[in-house]
Amino acid sequence: LSLHGALALWFSVASGSEPGKVYTVTALDPRDLDRPALLGCTCAWAENGGKACSHARAVARWSEAERAKRDRAAARVARQTVAVLA
Repeated sequence: LSLHGALALWFSVASGSEPGKVYTVTALDPRDLDRPALLGCTCAWAENGGKACSHARAVARWSEAERAKRDRAAARVARQTVAVLA
């Protein structure tokens, strides 16, 4: 999974069933990353009207994991700040 983009976000997601095949998942709004049904994908399922394909769900899982990492880091900084101020 790799992230690209400036205004819209787009991700390259490797196929889990076809080695070497890569799909592009797009999010027009970063707030949509947690909602795979709102993400676009170049896979046949999504191009034929399917919502929340496995590639979009992979992006949503990645986004959730990244947010959790940021939240943990922020909590560590807050604890360290409190300890220094105490």
